[in-house]
Amino acid sequence: CPKCRVDMSRNSCVRNLVVELLLSELLTDCIYCNTTMPRNKLDSHSKECKGRPMSCVYAKVGCAWSGPAHASHQHAEECDYQHRLAKDIIAHINKADKEQEEQAEKVRSVTSF
Repeated sequence: CPKCRVDMSRNSCVRNLVVELLLSELLTDCIYCNTTMPRNKLDSHSKECKGRPMSCVYAKVGCAWSGPAHASHQHAEECDYQHRLAKDIIAHINKADKEQEEQAEKVRSVTSF
């Protein structure tokens, strides 16, 4: 080490906590809303960011909408899929089940060697 003159090698590496702390305090921008914050806050911010991408709450029954979190509530209120009939939903589920079974069959055929 240039400062304390202790021998350093690949076999005796240790984490430099001071450098880690300094790096965690560096400012960075959220990729969803461009808000600037310390790096150590980015992970928790990304989970709550109003600009983070979300799918519709009715995605499992066929809605393909995707957009920022701040627009999801309004979309959900206006989404056509909230008024779908059971027969439409069942058709969508059956299609998804068929696609999943086809994927599973491909995996089985590859892994059966």
